[in-house]
Amino acid sequence: MSRILFGLALLISAAAPPTAPVIPHVVLAGDLSRPAGRPIVLDGSRSTAALPLSWHLAGYAPEASARPGYAPTLVQFDGAGKKKSIGAILDPEPGRYTIVAVAVGTDNDGDSLPDLDIAAVEVTITPGPAGAVSPAPPSRPAPKPTAAVPLYHVALILDPARLSLPIAAIRADPTIRGRLAALGAAWHTYESTSPEIDRYNYRKYIDKAGGPPALIVQDGSSGKVLLCTPAPADEGAILDHVAALRAAQGGH
Repeated sequence: MSRILFGLALLISAAAPPTAPVIPHVVLAGDLSRPAGRPIVLDGSRSTAALPLSWHLAGYAPEASARPGYAPTLVQFDGAGKKKSIGAILDPEPGRYTIVAVAVGTDNDGDSLPDLDIAAVEVTITPGPAGAVSPAPPSRPAPKPTAAVPLYHVALILDPARLSLPIAAIRADPTIRGRLAALGAAWHTYESTSPEIDRYNYRKYIDKAGGPPALIVQDGSSGKVLLCTPAPADEGAILDHVAALRAAQGGH
């Protein structure tokens, strides 16, 4: 790790320095213990740095219940108006994760290298209940609607090249499928580049919604698009959309 950081400092020193001195300081906020199925999210937006934070996954010690062959990926998001101020692992398996954030300042001691501040945290992902399994991916055709409860297809379309933290959190939320099922809806997520977009004729509705990201709701039996809108920033708004459609069609 020390070689990586030294190389990082050398690389950054070649860039034009800020006009005012910056003393780097990393400040991280986030849960250090999370249940399986919930993303790891560390917020470094209160840090002080001359450049965006540099994030590193320094270690991963899996629990016995972790998926065989799983390799975690640390991703970065912009937050609070600061680039790469949030580090996240969206699909963590049970285990211990050591995450390092590096803040780069100016050369404040005259050694021709920028000052660094380094913070490391360990986040523990606890196993789910015995026998718990990850939800199966959606498949078509979905179950047929019953006479009492209309069934909808609810599709979140996301752009993998421009994945915001709120949309990533919705995608990783293990509870939204069950909460929508209680409203008679089937939950799907697709990347805007996937073949399902053309297969289900979603392209024009994505454009109409100004997305991706976009939310599309179809009637479960006819396939008619009932709603296309920019993707909400939280799952509660998605549930509200479906509940409103159901109420308008006489559901309870």
